Amino acid sequence: MNFMNEAIKISRPVWQKSMNLPFIQELKTGKLSKDRFNLYLEQDNIYLLYYVKLCGKAIYNSKGNEEISLYLSLISFAFDTEIGTRTENLDKKNSVNVLLENQRYIDFIMSFSNDYNNDRILLVLLHCMLSYQYVFTMIAKDNVVKNSEYYFFIKDYLSDDYRDACNRWTEFANKKYSSLSESKKIELIDIFKKASLLEYDFWNMAYEGINR
Repeated sequence: MNFMNEAIKISRPVWQKSMNLPFIQELKTGKLSKDRFNLYLEQDNIYLLYYVKLCGKAIYNSKGNEEISLYLSLISFAFDTEIGTRTENLDKKNSVNVLLENQRYIDFIMSFSNDYNNDRILLVLLHCMLSYQYVFTMIAKDNVVKNSEYYFFIKDYLSDDYRDACNRWTEFANKKYSSLSESKKIELIDIFKKASLLEYDFWNMAYEGINR
C-alpha cells in the first residue's frame, strides 16, 4: 500500500464520522440555517488565508518546478475558488472573532511553517483538499444534494478538474514519501489524522458555534 492510501485509510473513519455531523447533513439537504452557513464562511475564510500563506512558505522551500507548480495550484484553488465562493456569499461584517476550534486548526498547520523540506507542510495542505473531496463526493451520492440551496458550494469539490487535481497532488505526495523510514511514516500519518480530527471539530464548530 502506498503512503497516501495508508494515511487516508487511517483517517477515513474520522471523515465518515464528519459526514454524519448536523452541519454536513443539513448542508446536504439544504436545511442548514443561513446563520450557521455564514458562520462557517466567516471562519473558513480566515483559515484559508493562513492556508495560502503556508503554501507560500512551501513554494519558498521547493526544490524544483514540479513542486512549485503543485503549490501554485493549491493556492489557485484555495484563493480563486474557495475564498471567491466564500466572499461572494458572506454577509459582510466589520470584524470577526476567530473561534477556538478554528484557532487550534490554524495553529496546527502553521506550526509546520519552518518545515524546510515540506514533508509536513505538504501533508497538512493536501489533507484539507482530500478530506473535502471525500466528504462531498460521498454525500453527493444522495440525489437530494442537487436540490440543496448549498449545492453551489458543494459542487466546487465534485468537478472532474478537482478530482484530477487531487489525483495529481496525491501522486506527487506518494513519490515524495516513497522512501520513508517506518518512524517517519508513523509521524506523518499521525499528523494527517490529527488534521482530520481538527477538521471534524471545525465542522462541528460551524454548527454549534452559533450559540456562543
